[in-house]
Amino acid sequence: MKKNILIFIFVILISVNLSAKEEYKKPKSSEVVLVFSFNSTPSIDRDFYKKYIPIFSKNKNHNPIDLIHINSQGKYPKEGHYAKVENICSINVKINSRWDVIKLRYFKQLIFGLEELYLIYPLNAQIKLIEGQKYLYLGHFKYKRKSSNDSTIIGIERFDRFDEAKKVVKERYGEDANLIRVPLKELD
Repeated sequence: MKKNILIFIFVILISVNLSAKEEYKKPKSSEVVLVFSFNSTPSIDRDFYKKYIPIFSKNKNHNPIDLIHINSQGKYPKEGHYAKVENICSINVKINSRWDVIKLRYFKQLIFGLEELYLIYPLNAQIKLIEGQKYLYLGHFKYKRKSSNDSTIIGIERFDRFDEAKKVVKERYGEDANLIRVPLKELD
């Protein structure tokens, strides 16, 4: 019996360790990693949104973690373009070799990870792709909303947290991950 318990614990520890390593995958040759952070004020009234979970989800045990994705090139990103909302976010985004820019229309924050409960944060910017550069820093975006239950954006500021982001990228992707700042240009 003790042997079975030890084996069970060992398997769980290995599974947790493997899944933690898989969370941040190095970009493939057809991908770049967009690195950014954001917050909104006033903060989201999570209790307000919690009331709507039974309407949208059969699963009463909601995900306590919000997800984020970037709408790029005007297309809804495919699987794999989601990331946890955390202090520094990083998302692998598929690119086409013919592209010289990526158009970033908005961030979409999925509250409790549900597609039906979300907030949109406009970007309306584009970045120029630089050959050989895989880790692109967009900046820290501070969005001001009308109220905790009204998602109307009434102000946007962009700040630089590059040094902090650079450290996080090296921890997630390895010492050879070279994060660079990229200028944001208004969409054409």
